This record gives sequence, C-alpha cells and structure tokens, in this order.
Amino acid sequence: MTKTLGALLLAAACMSFAAACGGGGGGEDLSANGSRLLDTQVKAVEDAVTAGDPALTETKLAELRTTVATLADQGDISDDRATTVLDAADAVAAEIDTVPTTTTTTTTTTTTLPPATTLPPAAPAPPPDPGGGDDDNGKGKGKGGDD
Repeated sequence: MTKTLGALLLAAACMSFAAACGGGGGGEDLSANGSRLLDTQVKAVEDAVTAGDPALTETKLAELRTTVATLADQGDISDDRATTVLDAADAVAAEIDTVPTTTTTTTTTTTTLPPATTLPPAAPAPPPDPGGGDDDNGKGKGKGGDD
C-alpha cells in the first residue's frame, strides 16, 4: 500500500470516526457533554493525522479511548455508541503506520585541505665582506691621491 493510499484510508477512517461522534447532543446514546468532549478529541485526532504525526495520533487516540471509558462509567454514552467510537479509533490506529511523515535529510560536506607545503629554506646570506665592503679587492679610488 502506498503512503498516499494509506493517507486516504486514514482520512476516510477519521471521517467515519467523526460521524460516529458528531451530533447526538442530548440524545439517548450520548450526552451533550459527552458529545462536546468527543467532538473536541476527534478534531485533535484529525489534526494529528493531518500533521502526519503518528506519535501524536497515537497519543490523541489514547486520550479519546480514556474519555470513552470515563463517559461509559458515568452513563453518558451508550454501549453501542462507545463501541462505534472505539471501532473507528481502532481503524485509525490500524492505519497509523501509513501516515505520511515529514523527513528531513541533512547532507554534511567536509572539505579537507591538502597539507601545507613548506618552502625550501632560504639560501643563507653571504658572509660579510671583511675588507669593508669593497668588491674590487682594494683597487678602487681612494681619497688620498693614489692616482
């Protein structure tokens, strides 16, 4: 089953889930208070499904089941209506694994620079000229009239 088909089935299950809970305010099978509570919780389940969040959907379904049990204990929901709601919740739960989820892919690129190249050592400086800087071996023009 594709995720799209699964999402459609899940949406259909949610719609029948909502139909099972909607209306009935003050009716024999569901009290007005019970109807308001269930309508709110069905909406929360639908929102979790729409958000594509399976964990949140499961949490909202668990809350809904707890509410149905509490309403049944208080006599605010008939056994038949409670069964209908719980069956719809089970249908949604069966499709949770097909809820499309948002995934994020992160790519990390690492650039490794080549090792630094070292330049060969510089040629040593020539030793200082012991003759006072004269490069013509002392045969230059002097100040003293040697010409």
